[in-house]
Amino acid sequence: MATRKSSSKKTNVREIVLIFIILVLIAALLASLFAADEIKSILGLSGNAQNESGDDGVVYTSVLSGKANVVLPSEFDGENCVEVHFIDIGQGDAIAVMLPDGKTFLIDAGSGTSVSAATRTEYMNYLSDILAIDVVDYLLVTHPDSDHVNLASGVLEEYDVKNIYYNEYYTEGSKTYKTFMDDAEAETGATLYEIGAEEEKYTVTGDGYEFEIFAPGNTGFEGAESAKNSMSIMCVLTYGGRTVLFTGDAEVETEEWFISLPEVADLDVDVLKVGHHGSESCTSQAFMEAIKPEYALISCDNGTAYGHPHAVTMNTLFAFGTVTYRTNRHGNVVLYLDDDGDFGFLPENDVPVENNRLGINPLTITLQKAA
Repeated sequence: MATRKSSSKKTNVREIVLIFIILVLIAALLASLFAADEIKSILGLSGNAQNESGDDGVVYTSVLSGKANVVLPSEFDGENCVEVHFIDIGQGDAIAVMLPDGKTFLIDAGSGTSVSAATRTEYMNYLSDILAIDVVDYLLVTHPDSDHVNLASGVLEEYDVKNIYYNEYYTEGSKTYKTFMDDAEAETGATLYEIGAEEEKYTVTGDGYEFEIFAPGNTGFEGAESAKNSMSIMCVLTYGGRTVLFTGDAEVETEEWFISLPEVADLDVDVLKVGHHGSESCTSQAFMEAIKPEYALISCDNGTAYGHPHAVTMNTLFAFGTVTYRTNRHGNVVLYLDDDGDFGFLPENDVPVENNRLGINPLTITLQKAA
């Protein structure tokens, strides 16, 4: 009997030890799986075409970020595309271009005469959450107006910025722009391209894309009604045989200067970022006849501050049948452009386009959440 009791106790002990070992192994396996997910999350490797959480109600529109939870039309090559995010910033310009080689190009970053804390947070969250930006490869500020630059110092503070293009010009009372210039000069490791009195041209190339940066300087516009606006840097993006033109607050005299350049004599623009938020002081008939844009984007507020977009400009766009999106109606608008030349617009708000007099395809991408 004693021997049997001893054997039974040893058996019970072995079973307890075995169960304990199994539990330890299960715990270790679960911990390793959890750690792997955490590592993927930290490295930005979780998910490819959709947001894994899927339950926070946020629409993640950047396919190139690896976080997208939207579905693009089947003809789009989502792995080889350019995304142009026209961020709804109210009265101002804030454009983020995501490039197929992983680089980021920001064109202006400003909202109103004095940006609110809420708008600043919303903009920075868009860069970090929706676009998942780690580094800003190019930051271009078209001209000194506050509604194009008062968020730019925040970008310099939050991100390593590798290349900065801006006008070496500011009015005596423009503390915001002077602060930005000081911050740009203090940005460690950045290459600065300060546009002086004379016109300059720069070219940025990458994986199938090209940016041509045309800076008129200020000598030619001394005495102009709005010299700051007239000296706006203009930027041409080409990819997949398509052309997008960014204009800052370019005035009629800037447009005349631009279309007189030999290198843009045969420019055929697919998408125009309308100058000066749709002000009547730009988007002239001669300019439209020269560049022939089929689609346009206006970044503006609800019109209470400056009356943008002006009826004169909207009438011009209507006369040319230029399909028009604008941020104060459509919210954030994303232009997707792939390497085969397919392109389309994903607006945040489902409202009709404007000025489509000719009844062409507005290329509106209907929002579909990934399964």
